[in-house]
Amino acid sequence: GIQDNDTDAQVRKGSQSGLVEVLTFLTSTLERIDRETLISVLHFKRHPPSGFDLVGKSCRARVLDRMNRVLQINFDNLTGHHRFDLALPVDYSAAHRFHVAARWETSVAAAKKLVDLTQYGNYAGFRNVVCHEDLIDYTASWWTLPGDGLVGKGVLEFDYTTPLRYSKSRPGSPQELNLAQVRELEGFLACWPGSNISLESRIEALRAVSHRLVLQASQLRQLLKALPSQGWRCEVYVMLFSRCRDYGAPLNCRDGGLSSDKEIFPQLSDSRHQLFTRLGVALVFDALTVHKAYANRFRFDMQWHDERICMRYLMELTALESGKILQCAMSEPGVQQVERLKFVSKKEANLNQTPASPHPKGKDASGRKRSVLAGGATREKTSRKVTESEANDEKSESAPVSKATTTAKDNKDETMSEWLNKADEAVKRASIKQQGDIFKRRSTQKEQYFDFPEAWREELPVSGAVELSYSVEPDKIQMKARKQLAEKLLGWVAGEL
Repeated sequence: GIQDNDTDAQVRKGSQSGLVEVLTFLTSTLERIDRETLISVLHFKRHPPSGFDLVGKSCRARVLDRMNRVLQINFDNLTGHHRFDLALPVDYSAAHRFHVAARWETSVAAAKKLVDLTQYGNYAGFRNVVCHEDLIDYTASWWTLPGDGLVGKGVLEFDYTTPLRYSKSRPGSPQELNLAQVRELEGFLACWPGSNISLESRIEALRAVSHRLVLQASQLRQLLKALPSQGWRCEVYVMLFSRCRDYGAPLNCRDGGLSSDKEIFPQLSDSRHQLFTRLGVALVFDALTVHKAYANRFRFDMQWHDERICMRYLMELTALESGKILQCAMSEPGVQQVERLKFVSKKEANLNQTPASPHPKGKDASGRKRSVLAGGATREKTSRKVTESEANDEKSESAPVSKATTTAKDNKDETMSEWLNKADEAVKRASIKQQGDIFKRRSTQKEQYFDFPEAWREELPVSGAVELSYSVEPDKIQMKARKQLAEKLLGWVAGEL
């Protein structure tokens, strides 16, 4: 009897050490992977009538710990931040399942012709994709997981925002939560008195049922207030963003919107940075306050689809409201695009003549790309040439400004890049008298602003970064037109706070 007991103990010891690896491999092949299913699978005995537990308590804990990453994914609400170690079969399997689910959402959004606000376009909800520590230009049509189908190399990390946002007109949408349900959920997140459930477990439970929730902006605010810190509030805000039916002004408005509520997000600049990074510029963009001093400065990276949409919004709004683009600069797109961001004066807003656009390389002598001040730099340089008499009247120790016929080679302006000097010289050669007169009149105006290139109205560039500020006369602001434009380009469903 003693020998049999020792043998059983050795079997149990060997079984427990080997079962962790075996069960980790096998459970990743289950058709449905959730914590309830996994626990039920792990609770079985080798000899049901009277034998010992084949999977002990410590073994179950280790298996659940290794499966935790896949258990935290809600495939009915994929929005969030995700990280997978592709060297682990479980993580590789989870990443593969995630990719399949994301491809399904892409196909559904494309079939319904929803407004595409994704970073890469084509309704691909992935953002900030990093694999092998390299940023990937993810395209759902060609990108696949690296590896042999079981494991791969490196760590895959990304943010995901579903292209399938809640809509009142979508059939089969879940019913909105009532007041009692919201209070019950609020109490759960705040941790009921006497409960010892950790905050991480409460957030994980909320994620597991998040696809069944439909919230108003006010209800989402209640849930966020129940959380103890801004970090967790940002996490839950991202998680439930696509489940809020008030997408638009109630969430995004800088004057009263939830994302700008200092009671919810005390460190507002940090929270807005997180939301911009994880959800994207277009989904957090406030279309109603673009003219206000604290919200009228923008920087758009033109290689990203969602940021080009915001640029398109400002272009169309400028035409609707007769707005002005001030302090415009473009970096690293090539001289042709820089020159087309021409400076115009207030009296010449309807002038259709465009200076010639030379094509020098946008690199310095070492071959590195240089950033330039678009339009404004060209304007400043040419203005100095054609207003020599005004410059000489100023009592300063600066060198005399050269005449309009002086070549760019002779002008020792260290604030200009070499290739921009060549561009200016080509502009002068194209029509020296006409361009000199135009720039002279522009230099005398107190109000100076920029005009969008005509070519941009048909197709925006896909490289470079544009920085600008928007301004409009108070009596020309058209809030109704802004809301309609936001609904058309940004997919807003709620234009009122």
